[in-house]
Formats: sequence, C-alpha cells, structure tokens
Amino acid sequence: MQITTLVLVLPAFLVLTANGTCQWPPVTTTPGGNDSGSNGSEGGTGKPYGGPKSGHGDTVPAGSGSVGSPGSNPGPRGGSGRQPQPTPTNGGGSAHGTGAGAGSSGLAPSPVPSTPTLTLTTDDSWYLWWEFNKAEFLRPNRLDLMSAPASGDDALAALQRFADSMRAALAPAMQDALRDGNSRLRSTAAITLGRVEGAAAIPRLVELLGDAHMDVRHGALLGLGATGAREAAGLLLTIAKDGTLDGLGHERISPAAEAHAFVALALGRQRGFPRAVDGNLAQRVLARTKSEREAIGCAAMIYERLAPCPEFEALAVQLASDESEAPIVRCRALEALGCSQSDLTLARLRSFLNGPRLDLRRSAALALGELPDPEALGALLAAYEQEAESLTRGFILTAIGRRGGESARAFLLQALVGNPGSMRPWSALALGILGRKTPDAPLAAALREAVQRETNPQSRSAYWLAAGLVRDERALPMLSRGLCEASDPRNRMYAATALALLGGDEAHGLLRQNLALDGSPLVRAAIAQALGCMGRAEDVELISRTLDTLNDPELQAMAATALGFHASFDSLRRLNEILGTKSISSERRAAAFEGIGMMLGRFAPLSLMDVARDSNYTIFNEWGQGLFRSTL
Repeated sequence: MQITTLVLVLPAFLVLTANGTCQWPPVTTTPGGNDSGSNGSEGGTGKPYGGPKSGHGDTVPAGSGSVGSPGSNPGPRGGSGRQPQPTPTNGGGSAHGTGAGAGSSGLAPSPVPSTPTLTLTTDDSWYLWWEFNKAEFLRPNRLDLMSAPASGDDALAALQRFADSMRAALAPAMQDALRDGNSRLRSTAAITLGRVEGAAAIPRLVELLGDAHMDVRHGALLGLGATGAREAAGLLLTIAKDGTLDGLGHERISPAAEAHAFVALALGRQRGFPRAVDGNLAQRVLARTKSEREAIGCAAMIYERLAPCPEFEALAVQLASDESEAPIVRCRALEALGCSQSDLTLARLRSFLNGPRLDLRRSAALALGELPDPEALGALLAAYEQEAESLTRGFILTAIGRRGGESARAFLLQALVGNPGSMRPWSALALGILGRKTPDAPLAAALREAVQRETNPQSRSAYWLAAGLVRDERALPMLSRGLCEASDPRNRMYAATALALLGGDEAHGLLRQNLALDGSPLVRAAIAQALGCMGRAEDVELISRTLDTLNDPELQAMAATALGFHASFDSLRRLNEILGTKSISSERRAAAFEGIGMMLGRFAPLSLMDVARDSNYTIFNEWGQGLFRSTL
C-alpha cells in the first residue's frame, strides 16, 4: 500500500543507482495503481525528487533495483556471482498486482529484489540494510488520553469512548474509499477496516474477496487477520486450504491466496485467534503440492516469526535442512529459527553459517543475532574472520551488535578502526545497535573520532545514524552540519533521521528550522517524518503545511504517514480532513488511512515490518515484498 510503511518507519523507497548508491524514495513519478476513476497524481511535476541544497528543481540520477544471481547456485565462498540484472519496479497498475498493499509506503524499502531464487547481490553497501531495519528504532507514537477531549472520568474509559467515536466518524470516508477506482486506496482501506472495526468488518471484507484487483483481495485477507475476531479464523483456514472461500476448489481468490491466508492467520494469532490454528496450518504445510511448495513454505516461516509455536519451529528445522526446498524457503526457515529456545538450534545455525551456500550463510548470521543462546556470539565472531563476501560480513557485524556485551563491544571497536573502508560503516551501525541499549560515553566518543577519519562522504551518514542510535548529545554539531551542509540530499535525509533518533530540544529545533530552508522535497518529507516520530504537539501544523507543499504522490504519502506516527488528536483530525477531501490524490488518501489505522487500530502496528527486519533481503519473492510495505 502506498502508505508509509513505516517509516516513517519511515516509509522509505529505495533504489540502487548504476554506481551502487541508494536514493530514498526511488526516483519515479508515475504513481501507478489507477485502474479506473483515479484522482491522478495531484500536480506531479514529472521530475525526480532529491537534489541540491538550494532551489526546487532538484534532480538525482535515476536508477534501477539491485538483484543478483538468478540461479540457485551461489558460487564459490566469497565469490561475487553473476552480473546483476535490473529489478522490475512495481507501479501497482497491473490488474494482477504484487501483493497486499503493493506500492510505496513510508517506512518500507521499495523496490526490493524479487527473483524467487535470488541468492547474490553485488551491492555490499549498508543503505539497504538500514532501510529494512530502521522500523526497529523509529516507532510510531500511541494515541493517548492527553490528545482526546475528556472530562473527569475514568481515563481508560474516556480514551475508549474517544477512539470509538473516531472510528464511527471514519465510516463514511471508509465506504467511499472501498468504492474508489484506485486499487491501492481500496486495498489500504480494506486493511484499515479490519484493524479498526474488528469483527464488524468481516462481512464487508468477505465481499472484497471478489474485488476485480488482486491487491484489494489480498488486502481483504490481511484485514480479516487484523480483526483478531475468532469468526475470521475459520474463514481464513478454509482459504489456506485451497485458496477458495468455500473450500471446494471453486474460484480461487488469487494464485497467492493461500500464502496470504497464512500470514493473515499469523496476525490473527497475535490478536486472539485460537491455539488450534497452529496445528491445522502445520498439517497444511506438510500437504503442500509441488506448485505451491515455495509460496506456502515461505508463508509458514513468516507465520513462525509472527506467532512462534512448537509445530512451526519443527517445520523450520525440517525446511532449512531439506535441500529439495527452494533457496528462499530455506532462508526464511533459518531466519525463523532465530526465536528458537532449543539447545540444538545453535549447532544447526552454525553449520549453515560455515557452509558453502552464500544465501544460507547470510540468513544464518541474521538468525544468530537474535537467538536466545548466549553462545551464539562466539559463532559469529569466528565466522566473521572466515567470511570473504562483503555483504555477508556486514550482516555478521550487525548480528554481533545485536548480541551486545563486552566481547562484542571490544570486537566492534577494533573493527571500526581495522576494517577495510567498505566495512567501517557496517561496524559503526553495529556499534550503534549495541550502544542503544545502555549509555556508553567511550563508545560514542569512538564513533565521533572515526567519522573524522572517514574519507568517503557517502559513508559518513552511517556514522551519523550510529550517533543517533547511541543518543550521543555531543554529536549534535556534527549532525547539524550534515543536515545543513551535506550536498547529497540522501545524506541530509539521514542526518534528519539521526536527529530524530537522538531526540531532545536542540535536535527538535534544528529539524524545525531546516524544514523551511531545505530545497529538496525528499529532505523536507524526511524532516516531516522525523518530527512525526518525535510526537510534539506544536509540530502538527508544520507537518501538515509540508504535506501541502509536496507535489509527488510518494512524498505526500511519506508526510501523511508522519501524521500517523505523531498520533495526537490534532494529527488525527488532520488525517480525517484529508480523507474527506476527494480532490486529494488517492495515494495521499491511502497514506491517511494507514496513519489512522495505526492510531485507531486495536493492536500495535508494524508486526510485518518487524519480520522484514533481520531478513536476508537479497532473496525475496514478489508476493512477499508487498507484505513488508504494510504497517500491520
């Protein structure tokens, strides 16, 4: 969905240019997804965004997505594999779509590699990793009583009445959106309907399973899971059986209906679906046919990461070890083992970490960063010394940062000084992850010293993000210079994000000051998102005015999602105004629905973005990439 999937968290659109650098969002001006009756792009200029510090005619070089080897053979250990092929960008205009919510969203990276058997990438930069992981650190605020008009009653009851009244007020705009000619808007509205109305949404969502556009049908499936209502569990189990609503094989909802039903059931398990769902679905995985083996295998492993259970952990062990499974299934299975409590899991993951397949080494490293077993750190430290491939080494460094502790700290500080140039930004980010848990002045000082030695301007923004992660107040002058003086708009964007991570009055003042001064629409949208994360009451109108000045639909979506992250009564009021203005672009209205869904939903958002975190993003399939752009 065109919404900011998060990020804000930030919904970030990312493409790789020909020389391996990244832009965020992607350089594109065609919104797509307008099947019929679309409201258009609302004054899009037809020019890319980004650009120099001054002026409004900003341009950046266009680029294509990054992919790697299309084959299943990963090549020799440390090898670079075949030459990359261009990744298709999915504009959302196809009647077949790319998955629920396909399109750009504020926090999610897009496009992502989409070849099902992709195992390699020649891009070893840290940018893409950050885009997939930033939602961990940039979280939406939650609507609270202080935002709502209330008087003297029980606080919880007053807040509940306020939320219910806002849900009721949303109904007319919701019905209009579900009839709109734009498929992205209908898909987003379907998901918002489920997360906001609960069981009452089920009849309408079932109707939407017959929508003309596949993305809307997928959105309706996810909306059924988002209701958390037990009545939806039976419907989704039937669809997971054979992709049909009647369970008799008549009229499949879509080629990926079963996989989406698995993910919807996982969301529902988080929200109250019965425990029996686990066993029923585990049997369905074992009964996969050849044609559905890959899609259901991947969906099952997403299920295990969203709603861990013994049945699916056993499946993860089986799928990871089965060489007849598709590489993407084995990668998802290894990543799912990161939450395992079994004493045997460390040995299993270590065998893949030290094995011949590059794709499996990457996924095993990411899983070891999360594994509860404290001995996982030793396996990662040893593997780093043996690994020759640069992106895999970067993954290992971030996993070491997640482990934390004195040994990891000492190793990463040494790596920050002794690593080759391409690895130093990864070392900085890994230290940022480690240092965010506990204040560490010497670590923060080491990062400040290291950035002074960094000669690559594109790498410095990784140090800025690390400084924000460790909340280093002494880095404020450095971040201020980055925001005000960096020539590349992407670097200024990252400086704004670092200030949001740092927090505090001075960082907030710098963001407000530069919002009006920066000539790049991309940077202004990023600053608006940073202010949305900070959640201060005085920024609502400023974010709203920024939204009104942006012409590109994708940047409008980023700014609209910033209001959702702000999560106040005033930001909710502003989003409602957007929904009530039919002359506004469908992309912007979809972003408003996303923000309202985050605020008024009965359950915490960003579960799917949390699955995207610590996933081997060099191997994603097409239907799955749409999932990771959703704020569900």
